[in-house]
Order: sequence, then structure tokens, then C-alpha cells
Amino acid sequence: NFGGGMFDFSIVNFNRPYLKILSTYGDDQLGGLDLVNEMVRLIVSKFESLESIRLNLEKSLILKAEIYQVAQNVVHELSNKTESIVNIQSVARSKDFNIIDMNLIITRIEFEVAITPIIYKTIEFMKNSLEDSKVDLRRLSKVLLVGGSSKIPLVKRKVEEALYYYYNQKAI
Repeated sequence: NFGGGMFDFSIVNFNRPYLKILSTYGDDQLGGLDLVNEMVRLIVSKFESLESIRLNLEKSLILKAEIYQVAQNVVHELSNKTESIVNIQSVARSKDFNIIDMNLIITRIEFEVAITPIIYKTIEFMKNSLEDSKVDLRRLSKVLLVGGSSKIPLVKRKVEEALYYYYNQKAI
């Protein structure tokens, strides 16, 4: 479960009508919001680099909220597309007081690089849960990914890779 505000990985044995949780690991302080925050940092960093200007989001809560909303949309778009366009008007002023708009393209690859450390944390929880459950992966019949962040292609790939390596008794 990789939802907005938390992550957990559970091994469940389901024999109708009974459900038995064999193991659960996770973090109630790690979730999809962390991925959106990484996107905010990516957008701001890319804009600052391109425009040679520093944004102070603490001074402009309206701009901070607008960038956050755009970041959420970009994260959703990059689950289905390889790039997303960011357009926000009147983000800053130049030294000669001209208005600067934010016009960027964020790629899925840029996003994946930014969120990789977070995804590796989730894989560690998965590894711990698998080891704790002592389940034979050959008996694992389904993997169910839930929560909005589980739609992100990198998440799907890393879960698949981790299960493959774990199944083959290699280090994750």
C-alpha cells in the first residue's frame, strides 16, 4: 500500500473465508506526499537553474501552493506519459522587473532519479516483510499494489525486480 501519507507491505495468506497476515512492514511517515515533495524540489530546482534566479516559496505561500498543485498533477501524468509540461505564470521578476513565467518540461526519467532513494526505502520494507513471513515465493500467487503511488512505473519495476532477485536468493 503506497498511498498519500503512508507505505506498508504485507504478506497475507487468504484461504476463504479466512485472511491471515503473515507479516507487515512499513512507515507511516513515508508515502505519496513524499514523491510530490520531491517533484516540487525538482520543479523549483530546474526553474532556478534555467532562469538563474532563486525562488523563496516561504515568502509566497500562493506560489508554493500553486507549484505543489502542479507537482501533484505532474506526478500523476508521468505515470502514463514520459514527460509533462509545467506552465505557471508570473512566478518571479527579473532584475529589471520583467515578469518571469515558469515553462518547463519534466521527464519521467528526471522524476525517477529524484524519487529513487524513496523507492529503495520501500523495497527494504518489502525485503524485511518477506524475510519475516518465511513464505516460499513459489507459493506466492498474487502481488497486489494499491495506492496512487503504486501506479508509478518505477514502483512497479522495482517491486518486480526485488521479487525476482529475492526469489532467486540474490541480495535485493
